[in-house]
Amino acid sequence: MKAQRLYKECTFVCTFGSGRHTKVEQLVLKQLTACSFIPKQVYHLVPRHCHIFSQVLPRLNKPTAQAKKDDFESKEFSSRTYSNKRGFSERVSKFETDTRVALATSLEKEGHYDEAIRLLRSVAKEKPRSGAVWMKLALVLSRKKHQLDEAAKVFQESLQHNPENALLWQGWADLQKFRKRYNEARELFQKALKANPKLASVYHSWGAMEYSLGNVETALDLLLNGLERNPENRYLLHALGVLYDRQGNAEEARKVLLCGKEKYPENAQFCHALGVLEFKAGNSELSRKYLSTAVELDSRHTLSWLSLGQLEEREGNLDRARECYRMGTEIDPFAAVQLWQAWARLEENDQQIDKALFLYEAATKYHPYDGELWCAWGKLLLSQSEFDLAREKFQQGIVLQPTVSYAYQCWAQLEAYHGNIEEARRLYMLGAKESKGNEHYTALLHSWALFEWKQGYKDRARKLLTFAIDLEDHHGWLWRSFAKLEADCGDLDSARHYFSRAINAKPFEACTWKDWAQVEEMFGYFDRAAIYWKRSQELASVEKMPGVDPERPLARRLERNLG
Repeated sequence: MKAQRLYKECTFVCTFGSGRHTKVEQLVLKQLTACSFIPKQVYHLVPRHCHIFSQVLPRLNKPTAQAKKDDFESKEFSSRTYSNKRGFSERVSKFETDTRVALATSLEKEGHYDEAIRLLRSVAKEKPRSGAVWMKLALVLSRKKHQLDEAAKVFQESLQHNPENALLWQGWADLQKFRKRYNEARELFQKALKANPKLASVYHSWGAMEYSLGNVETALDLLLNGLERNPENRYLLHALGVLYDRQGNAEEARKVLLCGKEKYPENAQFCHALGVLEFKAGNSELSRKYLSTAVELDSRHTLSWLSLGQLEEREGNLDRARECYRMGTEIDPFAAVQLWQAWARLEENDQQIDKALFLYEAATKYHPYDGELWCAWGKLLLSQSEFDLAREKFQQGIVLQPTVSYAYQCWAQLEAYHGNIEEARRLYMLGAKESKGNEHYTALLHSWALFEWKQGYKDRARKLLTFAIDLEDHHGWLWRSFAKLEADCGDLDSARHYFSRAINAKPFEACTWKDWAQVEEMFGYFDRAAIYWKRSQELASVEKMPGVDPERPLARRLERNLG
């Protein structure tokens, strides 16, 4: 706030040392809100007077004393003087650009996204060759405003000016990956590697996408190819270790991660990954040691605080878990949305409802555009029969983030529960329109299908499930619901086929085997049912805690209601 008052009365002067002389370069920052956003330079506040310009600027490029003695100016001196002037202009121009981008960053952090976007657009128009400005603009549009089509247009326009910029190609690919347009993402990743075959982040992001789609071998090849070109890249090494861990290859994962920890002893990510690995192996004390080391190395590493809190919570140490969540949110409340939600859920599970409600309210002040928070807050209110307040939270989440699928889903389920069938259907339709292609879009379609099925419209439900599966066929719960629908329609062969697809997608989900056993019993195939019941019980005994992802046991739990 002090900087905001001072900027009206002061200008910022940057001092540099340059050999025998010190050059002072003047830069007026008409829209600056906080001087702390100007990186790596020393700025002094001086009164704003016009005579500063007349005093400073003429001295910056005046001829040397020796040049004054000369009777004529040589071509060499003239060229050098022109070069100095041009260099000074370029430096001033760069400072102006950096400052305006820093201001846009400040506006973004304060939640003034429209102002930040306008400022970045103006800079991009003046500096079309600045890939960083285009990237920043696209990220604000996509991550903060959730204007995905507009962000894609920005990437397309930026690459017309910067066709060899591999980072822009990757940014566009990441956007398409987020929108689940995987074939387009692959093409863009390929173009990024064509522009820069050594860009490690492309191998990392592309590999993560392929793994999420079940293409494990492709993901492994990408990471290994990336490490072949970038043998010292810690991000690829970390990703390789995590991939081995998720494959169930604990020994290979441990070897890679320990190698990374030895190479990069100050890096918290390797300690965090080792902590998760040891937790899955049942070594709680060793897991706690690694996670504690991770937060000591980097107190702002949100995932380490989250995982340590989840570990303590699952060990029954609720006060220790609270302390982890509290410390993580105090250190960086803006970057720790998962911690807020995990802490609130701990209080909710411990029947400390007032504390949980307080935490959700505090969290939404720091993260107003996080749809998961608004939905979680609304669902807690729903559990307390505060229906009007719950509806208000779902609505608020949609107002602040119109493309969040889950808010429409929760609100529609609330209306359906109260018998407002047409209003529920309207919300499902609106959500499908507004959030098309976004994260959890298929979950919205799935919920809508179950709603129509419950209302007796089985054909509508079948069409919605078919559409959802066409978009994403790697979710076991989609196939499972399809199988149950066909069983309800009397088509056992189709039901068996879809149960098989569900198990191929997620072979270790006990609920799929349980549902299949119930269907076989319903049709009188008791021998088959017994086999499936046995398998479901074996898997259920492994699932020690509900809501835990066996691949990411210490990650943020969404506890999403798929119905």
